[in-house]
Amino acid sequence: MNASPRTTDQLGADMLGYLRVGGTEVELAAGETIIHKGDPGVAVYFILAGDVEVRLPAAAQRVAAALAVLAWGPLMATQFLHIPILDDLYVRSESGASWLGPFTEGVTFLTLACVGVVLFAAAASALILWRSRKRCSAELRPIARPAWSGITAVWLVSLVLSLVLVL
Repeated sequence: MNASPRTTDQLGADMLGYLRVGGTEVELAAGETIIHKGDPGVAVYFILAGDVEVRLPAAAQRVAAALAVLAWGPLMATQFLHIPILDDLYVRSESGASWLGPFTEGVTFLTLACVGVVLFAAAASALILWRSRKRCSAELRPIARPAWSGITAVWLVSLVLSLVLVL
């Protein structure tokens, strides 16, 4: 089988030759499965030509969508950096008011906008995760407690890192 020109450009002729010498080239028919969930990880697959479709269980797709929405928050927040006036606007509290907490000198509107977008994305992703868990339970395919704990931990760490990025 010949590698597509795009593959040759991306990998380079030397790397492609190395893979052919050290690996086993396999040709599959359209629609044939390469690997199933749960198969032992004993090989690395490089697609030299053609297309591959990755099929995930519905629950995994929902979790991936929720985490993508969470990741959208800091990406969108960085777009506010292109609006210079937001960094010149300050929100200050009156003397004696403590709603800004440690920000006694005030806080820029840019910071508030960035945090707001990240929190909006976090709320949206939490809603997606919560509805996904309910839906899986309704379909009698509940997400196992350890898996849900792991998902929640990843969500929480991602949220904290997102907030650290924008502050």
